[in-house]
Amino acid sequence: APEAHLLLLPTEVITTILEQLAAAGDYLAVCRAASSCVVLRAAASSAWKAAVEAALLPAAWRGAPPSSWQQCARDAFELDGAEWLEFAPRLREPTFAHTAVEHGGAIYVFGGRDAANYSNRVHALELRDGQYEWRHLETTGEAPSPRRAHAAWVWRGRMHILGGGRSGPSGMAAAGQEPPGCHFSLGLHDLRWRPEPPPTDENWRRFGHTATLVPEWPTYTLPGLYRIVPADDDADSLRMDAMQLQDPPEAGAAVSPPWRGAAVVVIGGAWQDGPPRPTISAFIDVWRCRLGETLDWDLLEPSGATPATRYRHAAVYVEARQAVLVHGGYVRDAVPADRAVPLPAGGFDAQMLNDGGLHLLHLRTVVWERVTTREPGALIARGGHTMTFVGATKLFIFGGGHMYNAIDNAVFNWHEADLATDARYGVGASNSVVLDTQDWSVSLAWAGRGFDAGTHGTSLKVTGDAPAPRGGHTATLVPHDGKLAILILGGRNYDEEGHAANPHLGRDDAHLLVPRRSM
Repeated sequence: APEAHLLLLPTEVITTILEQLAAAGDYLAVCRAASSCVVLRAAASSAWKAAVEAALLPAAWRGAPPSSWQQCARDAFELDGAEWLEFAPRLREPTFAHTAVEHGGAIYVFGGRDAANYSNRVHALELRDGQYEWRHLETTGEAPSPRRAHAAWVWRGRMHILGGGRSGPSGMAAAGQEPPGCHFSLGLHDLRWRPEPPPTDENWRRFGHTATLVPEWPTYTLPGLYRIVPADDDADSLRMDAMQLQDPPEAGAAVSPPWRGAAVVVIGGAWQDGPPRPTISAFIDVWRCRLGETLDWDLLEPSGATPATRYRHAAVYVEARQAVLVHGGYVRDAVPADRAVPLPAGGFDAQMLNDGGLHLLHLRTVVWERVTTREPGALIARGGHTMTFVGATKLFIFGGGHMYNAIDNAVFNWHEADLATDARYGVGASNSVVLDTQDWSVSLAWAGRGFDAGTHGTSLKVTGDAPAPRGGHTATLVPHDGKLAILILGGRNYDEEGHAANPHLGRDDAHLLVPRRSM
């Protein structure tokens, strides 16, 4: 049997093989190995632990370890039966369009907006198991001005803040004498700010863009991922099946400059100019910040199926595909007439200014590719949402809203509303989706009731009181009570009908999506 052949290998090699299988999402193979013998059971336990720790990267497990790493991994990576819990303590102040990054056992929240109040404060949530505490951090040095809709990442113990701004009578602005495309970093060891180099285009200024950390820039083609499954003719034997991952499109005229190491990919965003009438300009340019001894920027010029210009989209790095995945966002292009929907309050028609598509930017070849889900129409248009990896291949998509253009006496009025207002899609207040990046299948997560997903994907049952509709929140994978959970912080404050009572109010509530309790 294949399990017996594994025993001929050194223990560290066996462990590495099982870790790779767990990282690729082949949990069946790891389970079969664990049930074979004591040696493989120990190696499988190490593989499950590595899978959980990989899901948390760049963070680390904090607090007491789970009683079973296998159960912790399988519960978290299979969200069916998960439960929403209200998390305490709440944020220290209401906010939306803030950022949250994890480092050294704490989540650092920076900036955001509540009504006319913009913030440049830093708060830290200590993630000690069962003991959570918010702290306001007193920083030194040249701090960024108050802002919202910026981007953030952590690299070598420093929290980087790029772009963002605040609204005013003359459009978007950065306070003081800061350049519009400003870039700062905060040392999380000494809490001292310092300026960093921004993108080299002097006209670069953005809000609602994304900044995605790529731990190692791909310079070669992956040999492929494989899944171990039972052989058809022998239930006691196994075979290797190649996972159906399409090769990336071939490079066009443009390829990325050579680089080996970590980088941050910055995509799209918008800026608002004025007066006399503020005008929002959106972009779909791609910048790369090479994270070496110095921070060096270059503008990439992708070929392929370039997405429409957008802002307030979501982006993640899909390592198995060596690509950045972009989903949703607000677009400024003309919208087909069949996407006109009634306003939440009724009375006038509106054109949707959202995109619900999936777009892969293949980094090795620098080519855009449009992706189609296995169930057409399963992903609805949204902006201001979050995408969080749960395991090797699955993304948890939560929240967001619609941007629409209401035509009242030939005057265009921009409005924003939560997805729960759009009866065309039949969505509920939880508005949660699980997307599998391996086969592009979609599962809809519905809180408090069963649901027949029909042609729009499979259905997941989620219990508990789901967070109120919101966009502009953050979602972070954290250890909680021996499990992996998704922590939702803040967001825009909508009323019970899903329409913004005040379009610029923030929330101070926090929620956890916790996997089902093990039986």
